Amino acid sequence: MKNGQPGGKTPIQPIAAAAWLLVTHTFLSLLSSTIGGVGGYGVYLLSYLVPVGMYVFFARKWGVYTAFAPTRVACARVLPLLPLFLCAVMMVSTLTIELMTLLGLPISGGVVEGNGFFPDLLTDCLAPAFLEEGLMRFAILSLLLMWDGQHAVWVSAILFSLQHASLYQAPYAFVGGFFLALAVVWGETPIFAFVFHFLNNLLSLFLQYCAIWWGEDVGLWISLGVWFVLFAAGAIGFLTLWRRGELRRRAHGAPVNWQELVYSPLTAWAVMMLVFTILQS
Repeated sequence: MKNGQPGGKTPIQPIAAAAWLLVTHTFLSLLSSTIGGVGGYGVYLLSYLVPVGMYVFFARKWGVYTAFAPTRVACARVLPLLPLFLCAVMMVSTLTIELMTLLGLPISGGVVEGNGFFPDLLTDCLAPAFLEEGLMRFAILSLLLMWDGQHAVWVSAILFSLQHASLYQAPYAFVGGFFLALAVVWGETPIFAFVFHFLNNLLSLFLQYCAIWWGEDVGLWISLGVWFVLFAAGAIGFLTLWRRGELRRRAHGAPVNWQELVYSPLTAWAVMMLVFTILQS
């Protein structure tokens, strides 16, 4: 993924462009929920596709392009992140459920429709991975990297968390968004984020359907087995990255003028989404 300072542009312009993309997505997403039915689903698709189209326009205008084909070296570098990503998302999701249950808060989002495994595979696994990664990693992360390659990963994770507008989904979306953005930066292509996201959704779908197919008891044992395998793979991935020095490496860059971000429309969108999430919980 080739990202950098867009020719002749100031850092505030990629931030403003990211804000316009997210505002457009939020507006169309809210509109889709009011329409409902087939028309609402069509507007829902447009809420992702239109901002991505806007990003392509900005990218061409600024002379920025994105590489999609992963190299063998990039695959070897990013692969150890996968089990860490899956472990982190599952752990945070489980802890969030326990905490919200303890506090008596409603849990919304992250549950399959129950329309059948293969229909849900399309609507709950493939479509969200494709659409969300197109918006958040292909478009938004690319714009943030134009602003600052040193802090774009965790800023994009915050935006991804707020984009879900759900108290339950926000914590694991932040953690997952961090790993997804890191996979894109390390692998230099958004393909890794799409694959990671799809596999995470597929794992969640499979575990939920295990309980439907074979009952709660069998589903619990399968979940425990999956947890064991993931933690073992995660430990191997962690040790691999530690041995390579990836976890100790720090990004270096020019000092950032944080006022460009704080006083930008992107922060206004973030505050709006935070308030909206709290009010609807």
